[in-house]
Amino acid sequence: MTKSILPFVVILLLSLVGVCADCLIKLASKDIQPVKSWYFWGGATLYFFMAFGWVYAMRHIKLGSIGVVYSFSTASLLILGGAVFFRENLTRTEQVGIVFGLLSLGLLGRFF
Repeated sequence: MTKSILPFVVILLLSLVGVCADCLIKLASKDIQPVKSWYFWGGATLYFFMAFGWVYAMRHIKLGSIGVVYSFSTASLLILGGAVFFRENLTRTEQVGIVFGLLSLGLLGRFF
C-alpha cells in the first residue's frame, strides 16, 4: 500500500464526477421518460468511466479508507450541489453531519 496522495486525489475527482452524474440523473428524473433523456445517458456514461478510476484507487488504498473518503466527499459535494443548483436548504442535521464527517476523516488519517 503506497502512501502517495495521488490515489486520494483520484477519489476526490471520482466524487466530483459522481456528483455530476447524480445531478444529471436528477435532471433526467424530471422528464416524463427519464431513460430517454440526454441527461440520463450523460449520467450513465459518467458512471461507466468512473469504474476505471475505481480500479486505480482500489489498487492503492484499503477499501475501508476509500469508503470513508468517498462517502464524505460525495455527501459534501451533493449537499453543496443541491444547495447551489437545485435551491435545496442545508439543514442543521446536514451541518452536524459534515462536522462529524470531518472528524472521521481526521481519525482515519491517523491510521493510513
